[in-house]
Amino acid sequence: MSVPVPDPDPPTLIDPHPPITDDIAVPAFVAPGFVPAPKPPLRTVLSTVLGPELWQRCYTEWGPAHCTALARIARAVDGLAPSAGTAVRSTAGAGMRWLGVAREREILADQVADAISHPAGATSPNQARTVRLYGAAICMALNVPLRRCACHRDLERDVSGELIRLGLEELAGEVP
Repeated sequence: MSVPVPDPDPPTLIDPHPPITDDIAVPAFVAPGFVPAPKPPLRTVLSTVLGPELWQRCYTEWGPAHCTALARIARAVDGLAPSAGTAVRSTAGAGMRWLGVAREREILADQVADAISHPAGATSPNQARTVRLYGAAICMALNVPLRRCACHRDLERDVSGELIRLGLEELAGEVP
């Protein structure tokens, strides 16, 4: 029986888990392999705020007439007079409400206004701005042109366009 001769060049064992080297340039705020979650889209935010059932109703039914009803609710809160164009549509809407045609629009707008929470101690003008901002956000999320959005028009008369843009971006989660 012969004895095996040792191999003059034995195989080198390779560690399956090599040590991590610091050769990779990773920003301090990101761990290797970690990707921050994207901000939720505006529709997801609105679904969270309004509730899934109410958001689904808004998604299927909402139009400029609903926004006019929501703007009317906000005007009742802070007393801002409607713009001229909104006043004409509001007068026509009053006739339709008197006939009972627009009652469902009013109910949906009331439900949306009730679903929006306000910080404790918020003034009436700030509560009305919040309602208008959510109305503009709903129109934006549903691709209703903002020029047809009564809430957006009322906001433009009350605050600067830059504040409106920042408010909508904050709702959409685009501003940290």
